[in-house]
Amino acid sequence: MMQKLPALIVLFASLVTTTVMGQIQYPHQKKWEFSFLGGAAFSSDESSATPVSGDDSLRLVRLHFASGYLVGVRVSENLGQKVAAELEYSFANHPLGFFNLTPDVPLLDADHRTHSILYNITYSLRPRMSKLRPFFGFGAGTTFFQIDGNSKTAASVEGIELKDRWKFAFGLTGGVKSMINENWGLRVDVRNLWTGVPDYGLPASATPSGPGFNAEGLLSRWQISGGISYYWGK
Repeated sequence: MMQKLPALIVLFASLVTTTVMGQIQYPHQKKWEFSFLGGAAFSSDESSATPVSGDDSLRLVRLHFASGYLVGVRVSENLGQKVAAELEYSFANHPLGFFNLTPDVPLLDADHRTHSILYNITYSLRPRMSKLRPFFGFGAGTTFFQIDGNSKTAASVEGIELKDRWKFAFGLTGGVKSMINENWGLRVDVRNLWTGVPDYGLPASATPSGPGFNAEGLLSRWQISGGISYYWGK
């Protein structure tokens, strides 16, 4: 028991410190927050049984979205002690692979990124003046799926024409805000973002030798980010 006592003391002290720090309050009411964010973005793969005209068969086409970096900015308006409205822009790098688009092109790689603009509503579990504020929220907006021009040119050489696409987006988010002082703070977010599956200009049905992709359903993307925030205004 005596050997375990130091560990128990350290654990108790850590719990007390965390509780006290979470309850520390700063004597101000900043209305606005501006944040820079950076992190990583992950996406699910999408597969489609695409009909092939002329022979009544199906071709299994798959899109592979590789994980990549995420950067962005956010402006938040505190609407009360716990509710905030946010406008956010984020850029994510998602290298893209098209599998089995045509019999002659089993794999087509493309440099690809997404631009997302979201309007979010968040609710903090602690008042605005608290040092630590866990929060959750939801948002909606749009995502632009952009393929690099050089990748479009390389695809056209193979007889495949790729186009950029806009999609409606909605998501759920959660995280923690931590105040450093009355003007600066840190923030960590985890978000699940859904959009429709983009077709990238490909027809919904293929020909025996030509490309096609029957884009259906929802595309799920995870974003994990951290950043620094500046507080101002009354």
